[in-house]
Formats: sequence, C-alpha cells, structure tokens
Amino acid sequence: ITGHGSMPGRNLVYIPGSKTLGVSRQIADERERDRLKNIVNRLKPEDAGFIIRTVAENRSEDDLHSDINYLISLWEDIREKYQTQEAPSLLHSDLNVIFRTLRDLFSSDIKKLVVDHKEEYKEIKNFVRSYLPRYGSVVEHYSRRDPIFDHYNIEMEIERALSPKVWLRSGGSLVINQTEALTAIDVNTGRFVGKESHEKTILRTNLEAAEEVVYQLQLRNIGGIIIIDFIDMEENRNQQAVERRMKDAMRNDRARIQIGSISHFGLLEMSRQRLRLSFNESITSVCPHCEGTGRVRSVETAALQMLRVIEEEAMKGAMDELHISMNRDVALYILNHKRDAISALEERFGMHIVILAGDNLIATEHEVERIGWQGKKQRKQDKPASREPKVVEEDSDDEAADAAEDGTEETAEGDDEQPKRRKRGRRGGRGCFCRWRECAAGK
Repeated sequence: ITGHGSMPGRNLVYIPGSKTLGVSRQIADERERDRLKNIVNRLKPEDAGFIIRTVAENRSEDDLHSDINYLISLWEDIREKYQTQEAPSLLHSDLNVIFRTLRDLFSSDIKKLVVDHKEEYKEIKNFVRSYLPRYGSVVEHYSRRDPIFDHYNIEMEIERALSPKVWLRSGGSLVINQTEALTAIDVNTGRFVGKESHEKTILRTNLEAAEEVVYQLQLRNIGGIIIIDFIDMEENRNQQAVERRMKDAMRNDRARIQIGSISHFGLLEMSRQRLRLSFNESITSVCPHCEGTGRVRSVETAALQMLRVIEEEAMKGAMDELHISMNRDVALYILNHKRDAISALEERFGMHIVILAGDNLIATEHEVERIGWQGKKQRKQDKPASREPKVVEEDSDDEAADAAEDGTEETAEGDDEQPKRRKRGRRGGRGCFCRWRECAAGK
C-alpha cells in the first residue's frame, strides 16, 4: 500500500508514513502556531505526520484529539481492507456531501441535529459517534407528518437572511447593504422607546445591535470591509462598552477579523476574512432588468431611446414597413404621447412604422423586423470607367478585332444617355501608340 497518500480531516490533514508536522501559513500568530504544534506532537503517533489546517486556529485540544483519532481509525480500516480483500476492490472513497458538511461545519454550538430520513439518520448517528463521540446524543430523528422545513420555519429564516432589514428584539432595526467593495450596516432605533433617558436607550439599542451584527455576518457569510453606523453616543464609556460587546461576540468566529474603534460620528470599521461565497451570492443571481444596480430606466427616457432606435433603423434603407417590438409600457407611452414624432418619421422616410408590445422585453430591449427592405441605396452604375490602362498582349490584334465586331468592347457608339468611353491600349505588335479602336484592330 502506498505511503504517499493524505487524508483530509476537519482541522488536520493526515499523512501516513511521514514525520511531517506543518502549520498553515494563514495562521500568522506565532504563539498560536506553537500551541497547535505542541498539542499535535503530544497526540500524534510516531509513524504519521500531520498538517494543521487554517480552520484549526483557536481550536481546543479536545477538537484536535477527536480529529486525530478519527483519521487514525480511518487509516487503520483502510489497511485492514487492503490485507483482507482481493484485488480489484474499493478500499476508500471520499465522503458524500452530507458527511462532508458534518465534518466541516459541525461544532459544539449545535444543540440539536434533526434528520427526517430513517436510513440516513442511522448513518449520520454512527458517523457522529465515531467522529465526535461526545455529541452523538444531539442527533434526532424527525418522524412528524408535516415537512421538517415547515415545522421549524426554515423558509422564513431564509427569507429573513435575504432581507436587507433585520428587526431587533427591542424594536430597533439593522439595514444591511452589500456592494462589491464593502458592506454598510446602519443601526436605527426604530420602534424602540425605552423608559430610561435618551442616552441609555441609545446604548441598549447599540449593544443589542452589536450582537446581532456578529450573528448576521456569520449567517450571511459576509466578508471584506464592513462599515457599521451606530447611533451617536455622547459618552466615551458607552462607545467602549459597544466595542467590547462586539469583540466578545466575535471570539467564536472562525474567520480572521480586525476591528477598529468607534469614531466621533458613530462609525466602526472592521474587516472579516472571506471563508466562502456570501449567502446572497450563492443562492441569488443578478437581476436582468437592473443588472444589479437596483434601478431601472423610467418609461419616459426609455421611450426617447426607442425613438432614436426607430430613426436609426429607418435610415438603413428603403422599406415598405418597419416593425419594432418593445416593452409594453414603453410602446403605450410612444403611441399616446409621441404619435407626432412617429408620423414625422413615416413622412420623412416614406414608410409605415408599426409599434408592437413584447411581453418578455425589458425597457431597454427591442426587436426589429423589416418588410420589403432594399438595403442601403446603391450608387449609380454610370460612374466613369477606371483610368488604368488595359494591357493588350502581343499577337492579340485579331482577337481584339473580333471582340470589337461582336460589340463586347465599349465604344463611343451606343445609347446617347451613356457617356462615350475610349479604350486605352498599350503598344501592340506594330508599335502604334494610337488609342483609337481602328488602330488597335490593326487597320
């Protein structure tokens, strides 16, 4: 069996047959690196190596011990299968999405793990008992008739996570606006009117908002630069109390965080590591109407744009009818308010313009159909002939004469409306420089 394999766990990567002990470069604190190395050195077997992953930062010794025991037992199971089973046979495969989720996301903060499928419930319970023996009792089987998402109001929680406004228990609110560069969070008192003084009411709202902000950042997987606009407080000790509440609430956050101080304007700036896609990015897509800006063109400006499009299409060449489909509201606005402009375009270009309503078109989209279109007007064909001399090969005097008799060469004789053209020739076999046809024919 190979000794070059590696098996990933939640906090560690197990390398059998190696003595390597590495720490992820993302863990920059030297004290934390030394602490993790000492724990793993004390727990790991002599004939195995480990690489400590970034998520292991600030993990307890019990968490690392559970991970090491699980990976060692998994490797022993593979070795046993290798010795007992006949080739070819499957010794080990990667975990499915359910077990990978449990391995990477399950934590001591989870009080209950509910499974509504009986067979999967048994498999999950066995996995949790083998991987995290202390938490085997949190797995429960859901046997009610109503759907599990309806019973626990999961859909409502998802809708709340998508909403930009979050209500606090006291009646205040948070307004969360995510952009490409940063996330802005505004704290409002809302309906909260406390019995205490104005300053105490603001302090209570800000303290509750600080805890809720931390929860929403983890729930929505928000990373990058975050600006929080707390309600202005007059006393410095109140600002320090809000800062302490923020830092205490973020102690259990797995992401790397840097928190500043509240400024005189009530703004707190912080940065949070992006662990994965945000909740909005993972389950939503950009609106095709506003393209993510949150604003769409008004009907009036869209109608003016369509009038310019109609004029541009009409200039592309003569046609009997021009059919243009556009958004329904824009089409109605043009027919009711811009009818004179359409009539002027019809008279100017000598065509009939038909405006149609497209149910699937947004305000800035259109479709064009040309009836009897002749393209752009062609130039007249009676332009002068090219002045480049025509080459007459040697011994071709007889062919030139025959062509002249058949009328294939352009001559001065013909329709009076056509301009007279002359044939320019080079010196033939007789050394004549005359440009007349008779001379070129050898006469």
